[in-house]
Amino acid sequence: MIITEKLSKEFGTLAAVSNVSIHVQMGDVFGLVGPDGQVKLL
Repeated sequence: MIITEKLSKEFGTLAAVSNVSIHVQMGDVFGLVGPDGQVKLL
């Protein structure tokens, strides 16, 4: 299981992620797409 609460990430003045909470249950497929279009599967 993956849990994040109130996640934020900034690059200078650019807010890439702001106050995000994610709950991924065991057995779920979850992916993140980065700024260059690269996909990260967890």
